[in-house]
Amino acid sequence: MQRLSVAEEIDQPIWKLLSNYQGLPRVKSLLWLICKNRLPSNEERVRRCMALDPGCSICGVAVESISHILQDCVVACKTWVNVIKSELMGEFMELDMIKNCSIFDPGFSSYERVLHESCRLTTGTVRAREARREAIIDYRLCVDRSRCWEPPPV
Repeated sequence: MQRLSVAEEIDQPIWKLLSNYQGLPRVKSLLWLICKNRLPSNEERVRRCMALDPGCSICGVAVESISHILQDCVVACKTWVNVIKSELMGEFMELDMIKNCSIFDPGFSSYERVLHESCRLTTGTVRAREARREAIIDYRLCVDRSRCWEPPPV
């Protein structure tokens, strides 16, 4: 993903919305960190060499990303359940998630892309295993088992 210049970044709708935010300054700062993908998650702290373990210390998931902190972690889910009406929870949890990830996460792939890549890799793995199995079988046929090992002459 190509980085935007400061002028281009300011023109993005999210930054206009953020600059006009009238709430608490600390909430505005938090939103800015989230949008810039700079919230100090363990994943980000490891990237900055500030921590060694990228995992979540609360639930033990392997990588504590921003989306994990805000949405996927057990504590986050319990928080949202207490804040959001139950009939709106499904809609809230999928709220432009794919669009936002494709904009802000350079490593993001759509579900279709992930599925396509998974199928491609699975096919490649199966073919490699079959080729290896055939090579092992061919090798076994070439080995003369009637001969025994003899030590070299001294």
